[in-house]
Amino acid sequence: KEETDRESIRLKFCFEDLIKKLTRVNKNVIVVLYCGSAVDVSAFEKDVRAIVLANYGGEGVNEALSDILLGRVSPSGRLSESWPMCLEDTYCKAEVGDSFKETYNECVLVGYRYYLNKDIKTRYPFGYGLSYIDVSYSSLRVNKEGNEYVVKVDVKNNSSISGKEVVELYISDVSSSVERPLRELKRFKKVMLLPNSSVEVEFRLKEEDFMFYSSSLHSYYLENGLFKVEICKDAETVLLSEDVEIERDYY
Repeated sequence: KEETDRESIRLKFCFEDLIKKLTRVNKNVIVVLYCGSAVDVSAFEKDVRAIVLANYGGEGVNEALSDILLGRVSPSGRLSESWPMCLEDTYCKAEVGDSFKETYNECVLVGYRYYLNKDIKTRYPFGYGLSYIDVSYSSLRVNKEGNEYVVKVDVKNNSSISGKEVVELYISDVSSSVERPLRELKRFKKVMLLPNSSVEVEFRLKEEDFMFYSSSLHSYYLENGLFKVEICKDAETVLLSEDVEIERDYY
């Protein structure tokens, strides 16, 4: 539990030591983390049965956790940030501010975009999350309707229990003339899946979703070229992909 501002992304030694000692006498240890940011769990990750991130869930968090741990509810949360392997893998590394001034030089490669573009493997990527249900994706379709792109994908629950799934849609600019993230999250939707049933999930993309801000034009710009519409399990795991070719006559 995080009761003070941390000086690193590792837990205190006494916490890690306690967890490891518990796993020596009981192989069914589940670690629940109450924290506001990434934690280096390398000291005990392989020794415990599960790691549950509770963040700061408020006064009702333990009731919700009991429902999840006892199997009454299937977990369906996803990470809102990437969890690096270690502090040295992060953009800032060991650099910290002076409490009065902070410098951010990442440009467009903020958060998960930095790890993707620099090909740095994370422990748990942005959008990551496990569940009790087995979900499969199929039949990705992308059709243009006017100035919109309609994206549809079939999502199936292959389990005998109900659960929710977060469907993540990213766009990748394959032929960009400027530095852009390898892929960017543009839409997401959480859907309820009944046992052994499937649903069709629909997204609508606008031309603005394919644009980047041009510092020379001082405006957003839609560049001709090849894009990929990707349905992902998380920022690092592409499940389905369809190409989109943009051809506009600017002359």
